[in-house]
Amino acid sequence: MNIEYRPGTKQDLDDIYILIQQAIAEMEKHGIFQWDDIYPGREDFEKDIDDHALYLAYKENTMAALYVISGECDDQYSNGQWKYDKKAHI
Repeated sequence: MNIEYRPGTKQDLDDIYILIQQAIAEMEKHGIFQWDDIYPGREDFEKDIDDHALYLAYKENTMAALYVISGECDDQYSNGQWKYDKKAHI
């Protein structure tokens, strides 16, 4: 299995949004209601692309996953004892 990774671009937004909608439907089938029609939205992905933080994974020329590498986090994670210092990957 060969997976290719690359940074996301604004030209990818339609495909990203389709993948997210599929993920929301799959999560809801399993009783997970973490995401909805409001979050995450296109604006969130545009910001991640502008911040050079969004990456895509392709399997056989089909988008299979996306991820964001960012130092931002919700307050509940601020007390974590992280293995790497925040500055280590900036």
